[in-house]
Order: sequence, then structure tokens, then C-alpha cells
Amino acid sequence: MREELRQEKRDERQLREEHKMQAIAAGMPVDDDDDDGDDDDDVGIPDISPEARDFISKLLTRDPKRRLGYNGAAEVKSHPFFQSVNWDTILDAQPAFVPQVDDIEDTEYFDSRGATLDESHKEEEQEKPKSTLGGAGAGIRFRQPSQRISHH
Repeated sequence: MREELRQEKRDERQLREEHKMQAIAAGMPVDDDDDDGDDDDDVGIPDISPEARDFISKLLTRDPKRRLGYNGAAEVKSHPFFQSVNWDTILDAQPAFVPQVDDIEDTEYFDSRGATLDESHKEEEQEKPKSTLGGAGAGIRFRQPSQRISHH
């Protein structure tokens, strides 16, 4: 019975971590405050297809030997998320749009929104302790509880 409870806690923790990684992969903000026990409502994950959700989940499997792609690219390419992709002709496909650039550094097609730095947060960040995350988590920024997205 005790081992079952431990396994259940590990499963819940794994589910929360997968949920957060899916949010990160979807470009959504992630709240890393696990103390409130209500993480599933705090993270807003956009509606994505079951195939996309499964694909992301399998890419994020902790055990590398069980992770999608461990057995090669064919394993990834055969996932249902890619069922509409014809891998034999993909290199021959014509892109929907080809930008006409004059120079390798031409940025004419980039959206200028966000191109300037908003430094209003610098003072706030200096007061906070720096994250001790390293490795794969380095550089991930977490939002304050007041900036959470909720689906209530």
C-alpha cells in the first residue's frame, strides 16, 4: 500500500512536469510555484491536437531509452503527428512563401514588435535571487503568480 502511494505521487509529479514542459513547448508562461498544489489550473496550455500532445509527451519522456526517437528518425517520422507528411517528397515541396532579400542581414520580413528591449523589469530582477537551474532548464523564466494564466 505504501509503495502504491509513492508511485502515485511520482506519477502526479511526472504529469505536472509534462504539463509544464508542454506549456513551455507551446510558448506559454509557466508558474514554478508547486506550493499551492493547483498547478494544472495555473498553466494555460492552448488547445492542441491529441497527436501533438502525445508527440510532445513522448519527446519529453525522462528515460532516454523510452523517449521517442531513441530508435532513430524513422520512429519520429512514423508518429501520427506527422501522418500527413510525405517524407519521400518533402525536399521537393515548394514553400508557400519565399522572401526576397537583398542581403544576408536583411530583416525586412521580421516583425518589429518586440525588437526594442523593455528594460523596465531590470530593477525588479536585480532584487530577486537568481535561479539555480542549470543544464536543460537554464534560461527558462518563470512568471510571478500575479501573471498566471487561468482557465477559471
